[in-house]
Amino acid sequence: MNFEHSLVDRHRKTGAMLRELLENTPRYQRKWYRYAQRDRPPVNAMAVARMMSEQLILSGTFDYDQTPHSIKARVARALAGTVLTAKTLEEFIEAFEMTSEDAARLRFTLSPAPSVPDGISNTLRRKIELARVQTHRTVSLVERYRVDDEGRVTERHTYQTIRAVQDPVECYVFNHEPSAHRIEVFTGGTLGTRHAYGGGLFGTEIQLSHPLSRYQTAALEYRTVFDRISAPTAEVRRPAHGRAENVSLAVAFTGPRRPVTAWLCVWDDPLTENPVRQEALAVAGPRIDCFLPYIEETVVGLRWQYTDEGT
Repeated sequence: MNFEHSLVDRHRKTGAMLRELLENTPRYQRKWYRYAQRDRPPVNAMAVARMMSEQLILSGTFDYDQTPHSIKARVARALAGTVLTAKTLEEFIEAFEMTSEDAARLRFTLSPAPSVPDGISNTLRRKIELARVQTHRTVSLVERYRVDDEGRVTERHTYQTIRAVQDPVECYVFNHEPSAHRIEVFTGGTLGTRHAYGGGLFGTEIQLSHPLSRYQTAALEYRTVFDRISAPTAEVRRPAHGRAENVSLAVAFTGPRRPVTAWLCVWDDPLTENPVRQEALAVAGPRIDCFLPYIEETVVGLRWQYTDEGT
């Protein structure tokens, strides 16, 4: 596919998605509608520009070229889908305080199409004995990592929906890094037993708030906080034994250091160093992300490089 045509198509689709969210999602509509001067308009570029400009003033990041009239043209181009940069999209996401799910959809639509559109499966070269027999499947997985200015992964925030494939399902085992210092469960259950298994792997049980019968689902939200003494790293990984669908992975860099290159990586073992496959990803300012329709019997993750020498 011609790159320019692909870029035009991504801008058009992302603009249409953004417009639909602002027009039809009440929490977003309320933010710009009070700046509109007509009754029940479609999303109005000047109203959005006024709202975003005021948000910049409140956040303390306002600049002389960010008045409503200065940014109206950029807002209009974004909503029309003619020109929509990653930076402009991030400004919309921040100004409208978009949910992680909506933000992930917008970023994925704007990003270049992945070269692995059908998902990733069956790359593990050995059978791993799990801490518990897996009796669920994941129907949605959103993972957000934060990296500090010293290159340390400080936290991993997970939003996950699981479906029982037999009953009863009373707990979910979260497989995590050995450097996990603390796990906090916000929604869907309480923290349970920690396990070491598989010759160097770790997992912690999340006892579900309510046991699931077959085909029932549960929404989980939990956060992993890592040791501050852990060494800087340039990768994060997510193993999948049973099938996980609608997988969104992202890393946000909170300090001044920014990666210049990033890859989606696939491993054939959770403990091996080198991936068996990697695909270049677009780097959009202080974050990298990717979306996969599904993963199963594999280990996937993101790697990045801060300079052009070394990793």
